[in-house]
Amino acid sequence: MEKMKLCLMLGGNEEGGLENHFIALANNIGDYLPKEEANEIIVFAHEKYRKRFRPEIVFQSIDLTKSRRNPLLMYRSIRLLKKYSPDVIHAHASKAAALLNNIRYFINCKMVATIHSQKKNLSMYENFDYIIGVSRSVIDKIHNCHKSVIYNGIPDDFINKAYEKITRADLGIENDLPVLVSIGRLVKVKALDVLLSAVKNIPCNVLIIGEGPENKRLQKQVKQLGIQHVYFSGFQNNIKGYLKLADLTIISSMREGFSYVVAESLFMDTAVVSTDVPVANEILPRSYIAEVGNSADLARAIELALSKQQDFTPCFEFARKNFTMSRMNEKIAIIYQKVVDNYINDSSLEQL
Repeated sequence: MEKMKLCLMLGGNEEGGLENHFIALANNIGDYLPKEEANEIIVFAHEKYRKRFRPEIVFQSIDLTKSRRNPLLMYRSIRLLKKYSPDVIHAHASKAAALLNNIRYFINCKMVATIHSQKKNLSMYENFDYIIGVSRSVIDKIHNCHKSVIYNGIPDDFINKAYEKITRADLGIENDLPVLVSIGRLVKVKALDVLLSAVKNIPCNVLIIGEGPENKRLQKQVKQLGIQHVYFSGFQNNIKGYLKLADLTIISSMREGFSYVVAESLFMDTAVVSTDVPVANEILPRSYIAEVGNSADLARAIELALSKQQDFTPCFEFARKNFTMSRMNEKIAIIYQKVVDNYINDSSLEQL
């Protein structure tokens, strides 16, 4: 095929890792597709994202926050897909995938979907030509045999961007105790209450970076447990500086699809302890993985990590090889080409 017409569809209108992944993919995937002729990239997404795409990308505003069975939404989606007639449409988020599944008999293009988090209802994905999972856990139970794991890529601007060094003095830390960092939204699913319970008897500093509705409750818990040296730093742009200062990154989440914090930490040569969630449970030493919701087991893993008995170099090297945007785009571009050429049974896809 000399020219590919690719349509990317995003469900929802939130702000987070999934949305950033989608925008970065749309803006960069054209550089990895065949270049005999200019490829055409079309984006279907909520109006709020319009200005985040390159000017050469064709943007169509479509509100997928509505019900996936909304007849007007289905009708408009069918008309747009017939208008642009893409070779491949790639759905991100379950609402986009469900919509495509519902209208699949009315469109004539190959369907690819990326699953970004663990889902209970996976039946819709069995009708897609190819399924991509951001971790093994999110696609293990899918019966579609045409599937593979492609880890999310860290944006090049994170990898290449200079950062401002942060010192203990900058944060008011006046001791030599190890520094633990937790980064992310302060919401229940991140289970920071479990983290606080885990560190109550461990001599350390804890930096909690992020904002969210759990802030006041967590600060109250710190006082109730009598924990010293816990710093609520709010939202920060200089994440690389904090990761470089930290001795250890802690992931205490109840569930994840792909944790960018794990990937970013490993890029900064910072060791990680995590609950048993993707992507940490696929790449970290097993002894550094704790049972979800178990503060005692998390404390065990933290103390083990602080003893520095484990060489983390293989994890750092794995991250640099597999968690880059270029690596992600290369693999996804191969899938598009194979799907369009009807080579989805090609053994080369098994090596992705």
